[in-house]
Amino acid sequence: MINILDVILSTRSHVKCGYFNYVYVSVKPDTTHILNADPGTHTIQGIVDVPLTLTCVSRGGYPQQTVDWYKGAANEIPSGCGVTNYVLENDLYTAERACTFTPTKTDNNAMFMCQSSYSGTPALAVNASAVLILQCKILFLYRVFEFFNARLAKSFYATFDFLKVL
Repeated sequence: MINILDVILSTRSHVKCGYFNYVYVSVKPDTTHILNADPGTHTIQGIVDVPLTLTCVSRGGYPQQTVDWYKGAANEIPSGCGVTNYVLENDLYTAERACTFTPTKTDNNAMFMCQSSYSGTPALAVNASAVLILQCKILFLYRVFEFFNARLAKSFYATFDFLKVL
């Protein structure tokens, strides 16, 4: 391996260097973050059984970086992840990849991580992670009960409010 210092991005053309035919320049992305994560707490807010979209943005890399999503320590790849979109600005790429899914109760407190990297060596991986905090859907039920008093030969009605967490 050879390290060449002070190479600028415009050097991506063919450069002869001793026994090497080409020099390829890779620029590590400046930042990778999850758009809807709170930057202070590194949490994402969601509601059980309501679709949620997580969006990862990786800025300032070259060439186009791959953006992947992972859930939990087992590195599960969530379903519902779309393609990576790229924007080229000042010879550097911004990559953005969204993942839409419907969280269940088991997703509460799950860690979600997005990673921007290059295939091959060096991977120059940069990642961002956040914990998903879910709120439950609340259903209010109203029940009316009839009580019959035989002695008075009269019915009485009572309404009870129930709170059910789904």
